[in-house]
Amino acid sequence: MIEGSSTDAPIWKLIDRHATLARLAQDESLFGELVVFFLDDHGEIIASLTDAISRADASAVERTAHSLKGMAANLGAVAVAQAAGELEAMGRNRDLSEGVLKEQALQAELNRLVSALQDYRASRESA
Repeated sequence: MIEGSSTDAPIWKLIDRHATLARLAQDESLFGELVVFFLDDHGEIIASLTDAISRADASAVERTAHSLKGMAANLGAVAVAQAAGELEAMGRNRDLSEGVLKEQALQAELNRLVSALQDYRASRESA
């Protein structure tokens, strides 16, 4: 078990714990590093994505959504990865007609994830 967190902690309702740790060869410290990386970088990526959607720049939507999808997938954050993947596909298909709605759905999932990741990081720092 990852130090400082039980398997019923909020983070494990949003992250596929078993698959993620299996992919990381059970390296719990590497998972902690991924959490820090995600928390440090997600804000800039979502700001870029919001900007690309507002400019109707399909190529930029595809690129930034792909980056966010990859970061979320590395963590095992399935809902965020899926929501980012939907925006990535919209950019690839050059159809941003539902871009704002999909971005709102992504942001809701992302807010839940970030809150859980912050709690996780705080519990590790206090352990």
